[in-house]
Amino acid sequence: MVELSQTGPRILDQSCFESANRRRLSAPGLRTFLAIADQWKLTVEQRRLVLGSPSRATYYRWAKIARSQKQLTLPVDTLMRISYILGIYQSLEILCRNELDRTAWLRRKHLTGVFLQAPPLEWIASGWQEDLVVVRRFLGAALAGGLSEALNAARQRGEAIKKDLLADTKMLSTGAMAERLGVSEEVIQSRRQRHEILALEFATHSIRYPAWQITDDQRVVPGIARIFQVLGEDPFRVFRFLEQRHAALGGCRAIDVLRHGRVEAVVAAAGSMAIGAFD
Repeated sequence: MVELSQTGPRILDQSCFESANRRRLSAPGLRTFLAIADQWKLTVEQRRLVLGSPSRATYYRWAKIARSQKQLTLPVDTLMRISYILGIYQSLEILCRNELDRTAWLRRKHLTGVFLQAPPLEWIASGWQEDLVVVRRFLGAALAGGLSEALNAARQRGEAIKKDLLADTKMLSTGAMAERLGVSEEVIQSRRQRHEILALEFATHSIRYPAWQITDDQRVVPGIARIFQVLGEDPFRVFRFLEQRHAALGGCRAIDVLRHGRVEAVVAAAGSMAIGAFD
């Protein structure tokens, strides 16, 4: 098992954030990231999300400077994100036999609870630094304690995530959803089966509906069924996509953009993610 340090938390060396150190590390770090991104076949949108959602112009400027061997000073957050990518890549080099196996692991759906049945690449390119940490820690646990222990820890974390979702007051039961929309529970279940409403089913056979899909005038946001068509029938994958921020949507959560009626933009972002993850 991976154990916590017995000497207390590690104190971060603040000198690594000094401008001179960031300037020294930025260009080499970004060049390495770009090489990894090429190997993983990340789209430009995915690369921007990993780096913290810089504008397209900023991303291309950074890449041009780094590739021309010139000096560059990246933000602290971006350098931290790159460091997680390097850690993930190095762990995969040890755990997987070759590049093909590494890429397959990243793109394959995993039944381990920690990934909520989504490919790790979706977590890596979610835009959230915390999701990079999840993947990095999973692989670190696999290296330190063996893959079986890492999988067991991942399942426990996944169950904890789902337990929190089940208890979340913003997740509605079928009855509460029917009451909010002014229809019968039978209508709700029928719309769920047609993927017109997003519902998450848990191991206890409990079903919960995210409240954020209900508009201010008590209707279901348009476009849910089209997103299912693009991303597949896994409701947890659709849930994560809608919860995530996307560079293609100006750094906004997909559900917030959907609530503003920009269905085509959200469907296009879902299509880009699906192509980037599985082409």
